[in-house]
Amino acid sequence: MKTQPAISMVVIGFNEAGNLHNTFNAIKNMNYPAHLLELIYVDSGSVDNSIEIAKQYCDKVFIEPEWPTAARNRNMGLIECSHPYCHFLDGDIEIDPDYIQHAVNKLLETDVQVVCGYLEEKSKKGLGKILLHDYSNRNPGLINAPGAGGTFLKDALIEINGWDERIPRGEEMEIGNRLIKSGYKIWYIDCKMGIHDFGITNLFKYAKKQINEGMSIGAVTKNPSTDNFYNHIRILANRNILFHFIVLMILTLSIILGNLWIIAGSFLTYLIYLFVKYRIIRKIRNPDTIAYHFLQNLTKTFELYGYIKFQVRFLKLSGEKKASFFKRMDIKAKMKN
Repeated sequence: MKTQPAISMVVIGFNEAGNLHNTFNAIKNMNYPAHLLELIYVDSGSVDNSIEIAKQYCDKVFIEPEWPTAARNRNMGLIECSHPYCHFLDGDIEIDPDYIQHAVNKLLETDVQVVCGYLEEKSKKGLGKILLHDYSNRNPGLINAPGAGGTFLKDALIEINGWDERIPRGEEMEIGNRLIKSGYKIWYIDCKMGIHDFGITNLFKYAKKQINEGMSIGAVTKNPSTDNFYNHIRILANRNILFHFIVLMILTLSIILGNLWIIAGSFLTYLIYLFVKYRIIRKIRNPDTIAYHFLQNLTKTFELYGYIKFQVRFLKLSGEKKASFFKRMDIKAKMKN
């Protein structure tokens, strides 16, 4: 095995006081030489004592209150990384003790610049069981995007100007596109990357998650970029608007005709459509994956509410604030300063 390289560990968080002790202790307990690790924490302006907790473990603690997103926080951490390799994780993830060594081996032994593994959800029941469905259905090999952070060759991230911080959620897909276009490779290893705590234990909390997803979609659609990722999100947003227009028409027709069976029949037809789409056409066999897609499609209204909520907020912003929203951080320039 080649000499173990030094690695910068970048933790990002917002109001994660309940998780950060576990997150940092998991890093301390990794099977990797402590003197080769640099620990950085970037906060989104927490109102709990997350920052005070981070200072107990990290020499480098930063706050990014302007347009805080996971992507921007990771970029801030990237700028501060001192080592050639860096691993990014959220404040609600406890890294597996053996993951970093497996990831480093893959980066050193192959022409790969990004590595990620799978996460396990802390709660193995109910919603927690299906929210991370995707991680159990992958085969080791090249993938299109990293997930839940991952381990990177720092120079590759700098070359593509890091994450697109204008994306509140889903930034992994976007950066995956740019990494691959630039000739870099992303590898999924069959190794547990860590334990994640969604904290989503009921449908009310899931609804809040969908509202946040909708707000993220709203933010992406306001951006003038014509990259494939942005165009794809615009298509999804337009489809959701069209879907709810059709639902509204069905409800109106049902009320006018005084026939509630129209609603019941339409809902049953939609359920059949979802089953055919995911079980028969896409041939998905994992029941958790099918349950996830059903749940996601049946809660589109919350996503639409979040989308509209962002559009209203954006209208109220000053011209200067709107302009700052569309600016990306120049990582290379900041690293020279």
